[in-house]
Amino acid sequence: MTAKKDIRRLIRRRRRSLSLRERSRAAIRVSAVIGGMNEFRGARRIAIFAANDGEIDLDQTMKRYPAKNYYLPAVPPPGRRRMRFAPVGPQSSFRKNRYGILEPDVPPRFLLTAPELDLVLAPLVAFDRSGGRIGMGGGYYDATFAFLASRTCWRRPRLIGVAFSFQEVPYIEPDAWDIPLSAVATERGAVVIT
Repeated sequence: MTAKKDIRRLIRRRRRSLSLRERSRAAIRVSAVIGGMNEFRGARRIAIFAANDGEIDLDQTMKRYPAKNYYLPAVPPPGRRRMRFAPVGPQSSFRKNRYGILEPDVPPRFLLTAPELDLVLAPLVAFDRSGGRIGMGGGYYDATFAFLASRTCWRRPRLIGVAFSFQEVPYIEPDAWDIPLSAVATERGAVVIT
């Protein structure tokens, strides 16, 4: 089970097989884990994601910590890879992007660029303890946060993965363009990247 596409296929299948109750319980636990992380406590502008394909739903996190400013990724037009981030809240209206994932329906002037964020709660399919991440395969997160690879001392925003504990794998072979995670929040606790 070393090929990324094999890992992606197996873990996505397992994630989708979870019951609604299992997902709900994990979402509550993950929100508590996220709230206890220093990176979250010090952040003001936080990118989250709309749960898709069995991912952990971050609605519990937004409800539990309403004083934060939350943003959802806006997928760029075809041919582009860098996402921008739209504010989201209880009164937001949504539209589906070309992948069928909900995005806030806001004018472009309200979108933030990646460097304007303090923290990113990133979706993933698999992770390892070295900060490796396998996403859905589109490359949007790596392209959007590629600027972090050239920073040596001031690294903002921090990228924290959000996953079920079973999404951890022993090792992910990194590609040159991969941007590592700082930590991962699971229903069993925070995984600190070494």
